[in-house]
Amino acid sequence: LIILYTPHGLHSDSADMCIYQNSSASGSCDWMGAWGEYRVSVQCDAAAARSLLTALQAGGHSAAGLTAFSGYDAPLRWGECVPLSFLGPALSDGAKVVVLSHGPAGTLERAAVVASRRSATAAVGEAIHDWAAGEEQRVFLLISADLAHVHGNARAPRRADGVP
Repeated sequence: LIILYTPHGLHSDSADMCIYQNSSASGSCDWMGAWGEYRVSVQCDAAAARSLLTALQAGGHSAAGLTAFSGYDAPLRWGECVPLSFLGPALSDGAKVVVLSHGPAGTLERAAVVASRRSATAAVGEAIHDWAAGEEQRVFLLISADLAHVHGNARAPRRADGVP
């Protein structure tokens, strides 16, 4: 089982973490008109997603289930497809995915709340670990390398001295 933790997925105003409930997801690595030919299609583990959601909610964490497009493929964009594309052999061998999307969606909103959410985010990480330790199947946690959202562009958060 691959758990993909990303800031780039679908979000909810009612929870910090959305857990995709679809049985499949797909998309491309397209970014600004390039790399669209690199596509990813994965089978999701809806039962594991429900189980993880139940565990997080029971622990008092801000989490919600999300089903996109009435159960058809949940959408994936470059932020999910790029890391998943490196796991092609595992996905070809039948590994399933659970997508965790951590909000807020906007770069500036995320920068504004990161310090105040640090302990809650650490607690969610511990809860995910505890849940994974209780699973019979092997669990691999894939974290988007883009959680910092410091792209060096005008929207990126800046330090007091102006450095991104």
